[in-house]
Amino acid sequence: MKKVLITLIAVCLAGTAFAGEHEGHGEHGNYQHQEPPEIPLGPKEKLIQKFRKPDAKLVKKGYFLNQNGEKATLADYRGKIVLLDFTYSGCPHGLCQYLNQKMQYVARKYAARLGIDIQLVSVSFDDTDNPEKLKKFSERFEVTDVKKWAYLGGAAGDIKEIATEYGVSFEWKPGDEAFVHTARTVLLDREGKKVNAYRGTDYKLQQVTDDIETLLKGNK
Repeated sequence: MKKVLITLIAVCLAGTAFAGEHEGHGEHGNYQHQEPPEIPLGPKEKLIQKFRKPDAKLVKKGYFLNQNGEKATLADYRGKIVLLDFTYSGCPHGLCQYLNQKMQYVARKYAARLGIDIQLVSVSFDDTDNPEKLKKFSERFEVTDVKKWAYLGGAAGDIKEIATEYGVSFEWKPGDEAFVHTARTVLLDREGKKVNAYRGTDYKLQQVTDDIETLLKGNK
């Protein structure tokens, strides 16, 4: 009798172990509903978690910080023509370099109008881009005056909101240690309305300057 009882207990335990090991892996399992455990995360791991679950923990502040550590929003630039692009300080490939070089061309061409009629703005994808990082990054492109060319960093929610508003998507790829993102530069009129969007890195600068000239003449 004891042998039979021991055998029955062993069978029950084995069945329980098998069920636990395979729980959630079947077609009707609850694996998809299980939340990942809360563990301390470093900056890069936070980015990975954030973009794996983009709507889970977005903290919005409603403003950005420029490279001088000052609060800023796009509304601050109303009354000026704004050329806006998206980049980040840790960009390891040429995409961000090309975008910044095109912005740099516009900065040089309209040097006398920057800060008066025209404002350049670069928004970082990376919510770990603090003012110190942004300032160091901006200096690579001869940026010396935030009132002419502002580099903005912010909270994940604010970055996502502004990027989505202007048709820009981005995602952190842990294997590449980089963001994969669309390249788009946007021109806004003095009222903050979108006039044009230039896709990719091979857009014609002549088109940008023609559009800016039209706005400067007050035709739009």
